[in-house]
Amino acid sequence: MKIHLLNLLGVILLCSVVTNQDLRAQDVTFTPEYYKLEIVDEDTKKHGFEMTNNTQGTLDWYWNIELADDFPPEWEVQVCDLNLCYGWGVEASADALPNEQPAGATTNPDLQYVNVRSNGVAGISSAVFCVYGDAARTQEIFCTSLTSSTNELGEIVNHTLYPNPVVDGFQIANDELVESISITTVTGERLMNQAHRSGDSVDTSELPAGSYIVTMYNKDNQTTGIQRFVKSAGK
Repeated sequence: MKIHLLNLLGVILLCSVVTNQDLRAQDVTFTPEYYKLEIVDEDTKKHGFEMTNNTQGTLDWYWNIELADDFPPEWEVQVCDLNLCYGWGVEASADALPNEQPAGATTNPDLQYVNVRSNGVAGISSAVFCVYGDAARTQEIFCTSLTSSTNELGEIVNHTLYPNPVVDGFQIANDELVESISITTVTGERLMNQAHRSGDSVDTSELPAGSYIVTMYNKDNQTTGIQRFVKSAGK
């Protein structure tokens, strides 16, 4: 039975962090950069990921998922990491079970993935899947925003934001087709919607310090890209 059509776009952004393991942004790579999910005749879909350890030693990592406030209660998520497939509804890996990834190794997207199950309930929401270098979840390696939407996806463009981190504002590279933008928190709370013209600077002076997601739309209100940025506290 045809349940619904759901587009899911994820953007994976690596952020340079300083940890006691001296991790840098280039030390871990994560693909694909974008997800597109269509659920038509089934209500479960897995999102395989490839995560490569570019360091010279074993990388221990942990994960958690943050669900948006409007995440439908009928929806469920499941993660399979290097150790096991956790049960539906488990939102963090076990502190006693670090994922030990050898130097140069890449995860297998057929075995390591995030599952989303809608249980037949259509809707619009988001979740954030984050990977950390410590069990306390203080050493962020990267976060991927998985955003579900009923609108269609336009041509995906590499919309780099600069500068990033941001103080008072940012600009969008390759923004010729961008007609509007929205800014949300990483848990999906929408903070800003505004029209956009190529070359415009986006004012972020009123945003408190933290991490945010900006989504770009074309003239047909189709998503052309999602980027994560960090608002710094300023000088």
